[in-house]
Amino acid sequence: MPQGKPAPKQPSAADAKKIHQAKMAYARFLRDLHALSEEQKTILDKEVKNLENKKIEEIQHFIQSMDI
Repeated sequence: MPQGKPAPKQPSAADAKKIHQAKMAYARFLRDLHALSEEQKTILDKEVKNLENKKIEEIQHFIQSMDI
């Protein structure tokens, strides 16, 4: 018998369709992201930073509220 990994399972038809849809959505996202102007990219970067900072603050608050 050959040694090594077993052959990977093929996704079901429904899963394959979902995978394809996700890949297409990601491709559209990348296309749209690439099409943004520099000003739009700057605004998007600022919004992402704001969201990251809010999440960090939420996590810090949660940690501080824990009774350890």
